[in-house]
Amino acid sequence: MLRTTKMYATSLTALLGCASLLYGASPAGVGIALPGVGIALPGVGITLPGVGITLPGPLLGDAQCFAVLGGSTVTAAGTGTVVAGDVGTTPGTSITGFPAGATVVAPSSTHSNDGAAITAQAATTALYTSLVGTGGAAVIAAELGGLTLNPGTYVFSSSANIAAGTTLSLDGAGVYIFKVGSAITANVHSNVLLLNGASPSQIFWQVTSAATLNGVTFSGTVIAQAAITLGVGATLNGRALTTAAGAVTMAGSNTVNVPCDSIIGSNYCSSPVNSTGQQGQLAATGSILVAANNLTLTVTQVPEGKLGFIMASRTKGLITNPGGNSGNLCLGGNIMSFQRAGEIGLTAGGTFSLVLPLNNFPGYPYFGVSVMAGDTWNFQFWHQDVVDGTSVTNYSNALELRFQ
Repeated sequence: MLRTTKMYATSLTALLGCASLLYGASPAGVGIALPGVGIALPGVGITLPGVGITLPGPLLGDAQCFAVLGGSTVTAAGTGTVVAGDVGTTPGTSITGFPAGATVVAPSSTHSNDGAAITAQAATTALYTSLVGTGGAAVIAAELGGLTLNPGTYVFSSSANIAAGTTLSLDGAGVYIFKVGSAITANVHSNVLLLNGASPSQIFWQVTSAATLNGVTFSGTVIAQAAITLGVGATLNGRALTTAAGAVTMAGSNTVNVPCDSIIGSNYCSSPVNSTGQQGQLAATGSILVAANNLTLTVTQVPEGKLGFIMASRTKGLITNPGGNSGNLCLGGNIMSFQRAGEIGLTAGGTFSLVLPLNNFPGYPYFGVSVMAGDTWNFQFWHQDVVDGTSVTNYSNALELRFQ
């Protein structure tokens, strides 16, 4: 039906209308009119020249599965600390307090100046440098307690602080980057609260000197040059990473959560809320290792019983309310879609999942592309929706994946 051995020029309206008819839905209001944009079947390649690119989440590379990484030492003082993620140090070799005072949750493990730690340290240093160079930052006052911030890049001329007993709220799905000119302190009984799709995997703290996290909860990947200290009882939903000269100390009864499989990829370019009153959230589980061939994309918070499918592209883009419909199309270049049997379907329970066929991706103009280690692909979920009784289309956030 959608497959053919010949290329056709058509509109995205016609294509999505065709998809709707396959499932007994009316094509009215479903299509997206992009005049002059050709589509090649199968593979659904769409060329969108000159499309603006939104800020992607920074890539962690080989540091992705490390919850704690020090340059000189890693120390677990006291008892009762639990780390869900790898723990490592390099070029130093000292990792103390494991397992007597701290537990690393299997299958994660400790890495003392071994190959995994060395490559993770290189990735950490590269990420730190990348964050330092991030432009477009808004200068913000030192005190964060009591603030509610949206996705964006924020810079502190010197130190940053979260006062005791206060809360920093991060509101909305997207990338948060905090560039701290000196040190940051999260005082006792302080919290970092995540709202409306904000995710620890998309929060980054670049700290020029030291980070002291004494609060109840802190969120995001913290990368410091001098040191990271977790006070007694503090929980970090994210990572504690230092560059080569830094040290990480956990005072006791700490929790560091970085379940590797649940934070695959980098989210970017969220869409407005759909008819559920929420933003569709696309995430990956499984493994980004091509050899494992075990990766699933799942979208949540989408309308019930609506036709939808995963779209893919090697490049990013941004078209707001394409064709007068809802949401943001966040892919550019040649856009392909998974529309073979078993890939396109109706949302159920507000979710939709697809096991990615890494050896048979949509290509331009045909299927059959094999994903290779080192490839970067971007994904988004398209779906039907109804707003004020009118049939429209909408999108989830977009997800960038770099395969290994």
